Order: sequence, then C-alpha cells, then structure tokens
Amino acid sequence: MIELATTKEVADSLPEAYRIMASVALSHGEFDDAIDWAIQARSLAVAQSNLPENGAAERLWGQALHLAGNAQGALSHLELGLQIWERIGDCFEIAQCRRLLALAKSDLGDDATAWRLVLQALTDLVKLPAKGDLAAMRAGGPMKFILTGAPNKVVATCLARCWLGGWARASFRYPAVT
Repeated sequence: MIELATTKEVADSLPEAYRIMASVALSHGEFDDAIDWAIQARSLAVAQSNLPENGAAERLWGQALHLAGNAQGALSHLELGLQIWERIGDCFEIAQCRRLLALAKSDLGDDATAWRLVLQALTDLVKLPAKGDLAAMRAGGPMKFILTGAPNKVVATCLARCWLGGWARASFRYPAVT
C-alpha cells in the first residue's frame, strides 16, 4: 500500500527541494534562477527553523551571486552561511563556506584574507571524522565522509588538492612561500 505524505511532511521537505533546484540552476549557469530558488529555500528554512537548510541556502545564494559577478553581494550570504554551519558544527560545510568566501575575497582583491580562509578551510577538513556516523546520516544528519583507515591529514590533503587544483580560479593569487 502506498502511503501519501502528510502536508507537514511535504512542507518540511520544500526547503531541500528548493535548494536542490538552486543547485541544478547553478550547475547550468542559470545564476538568476539559482538566486531565486535559494531565496525561496532560505525563506522556508527560516520559517521552519531548519538551520542546516538555512545554512545551505545562504551558501548557495552567495555562490550564485558571486558567479553572477557580484562578489561583494555574495559576502554577506557566505558569511551568514559560515556562521550557521559553525553553530551546527559541520566541519565540511564550514570549509565549503570558507573556500567560497576565499574565492570572493580574492576576486575583490583581498588576497591576504582569501589565503587565510583557505588555510582555515584546510584546518576544518582535518577535523573531519575518519569514519562517518551512519546512524546520524540515516537520521538525516549532516553528511560526513565515510573513510576507513585513512588519517584525517591524508583526507584533508586529498580534498585540498581537489579544492586548490580543480576548483580554485586562475585569478586567485597564492602568496609566495618564504
């Protein structure tokens, strides 16, 4: 027998659905649509006191603004997303926000702050658990990497290579190491 979701269950899933739509629009380069979806996701997440969805929506909103050419406008949303994830304590999402903030700061010419944010993000990644909490994941908790046998430093190094190699832009100027 098929069970239909209650109105509350549907309403509770809307912030996530809107956030996913924002991600899809962002991946297709539809920045205005991504911003619109992220705004809707954030509004519902705030109304429902859903901190994780609120943090994700703020991060996406900031990312879309930045990619649309408004790095200055992106800062407040990325910073708010960072504050929310710090409150929740999700090391990966904190690092994501710091990475995006670093890119925006670099585009605005503040390479010193950008570099500090990258280093903080890498420090956050080292804090990731070596093994994910499957019970929390199944219960809808924040997604964690599931890695066995690899020390956190190895995990952070691998992720850093992805971040700094694949995702960082040519416009990001790394300071000279002395």
